[in-house]
Amino acid sequence: GHQLFAVFTYGKVEIYFQYYQAKHPFDSEAKRRKILDKLNAIPSVSVPADAIDRRPSLPLSAFQDEAALEQFLQVYDWFLAQILAT
Repeated sequence: GHQLFAVFTYGKVEIYFQYYQAKHPFDSEAKRRKILDKLNAIPSVSVPADAIDRRPSLPLSAFQDEAALEQFLQVYDWFLAQILAT
């Protein structure tokens, strides 16, 4: 199975790009960049371009706004749809 992200009690969400790269279809750098772009489209989120091989963390406070949280969840709806399509 795919590990999507981790949520920590100290107020961080860790995005698991490091693990994505080991599983199809996200072994494709282009697919990981697409996730990065979708995350960075959330106004409160800024993930560096070189993070697609690591596990960058974001503050949970980035998702306090309901619209930002909805965008985050939509990124992972897309992620899961990509897995189901393969």
